[in-house]
Amino acid sequence: MKKYICYIIGILLIGACSKDEIEVFNTTKQYLFFEKSYADSITYSFFYYPDSTSLTVPIGIKLIGNTANYDREFKLSVDTKNSTVESRHYTFPEKFLFRANRVVDTVYVKINNAADLREKSVRLVLKIEENALFLPGQYEYTRNVIRFSDIIAPPEWWNQTIIDSYLGPYTEKKFREFMKVTGVGDLTDLSSDTIWYLARSFKYYLLEMEKAGTPVIDEDGNNMNVPVIG
Repeated sequence: MKKYICYIIGILLIGACSKDEIEVFNTTKQYLFFEKSYADSITYSFFYYPDSTSLTVPIGIKLIGNTANYDREFKLSVDTKNSTVESRHYTFPEKFLFRANRVVDTVYVKINNAADLREKSVRLVLKIEENALFLPGQYEYTRNVIRFSDIIAPPEWWNQTIIDSYLGPYTEKKFREFMKVTGVGDLTDLSSDTIWYLARSFKYYLLEMEKAGTPVIDEDGNNMNVPVIG
């Protein structure tokens, strides 16, 4: 009787598994996944790379199946239904290869800066396509989201002390100009002396620009200035 009951329970449990779940662990087939799930988007801002017109984004890919001692081509495409990018915002390589003797590999996609990214963030959604060698794995790991723009919110370190004693009120234009002049975009762990030195260097740059008759104009239409003493 106990054997009969166990047999019935076993049949019910097997029947409860979906076809997709069984196929994911079918080692006679080759499945590819993104390392990050659809919910775990990657975010970039060209704001932090003021001299870059494009950035190379690494994309982690995982294999469930058998490795091979040769490179194998697989297919990625853009999920146009869920993406907000235009073709000029990204560049694909001619083909993607999963390299020999690996269960984890990395491929690269290029994202491009454009004037409209100063006003909005765009979304590039990649998806793994089936080809002769590979099948897509679990759905939530067959989509990968890259969000990017050229805008940024005020950094946390631009606090009241920075406003009162060093750089004045935050504007995006001031932040960009400060980074261009000093080469520094994060004051979080810097000493007060170092921050004073950087702010003072920026102040003298602004004064020199005014003296040359080419003042830097801030977002309010006035000459850009900072309150640092010295």
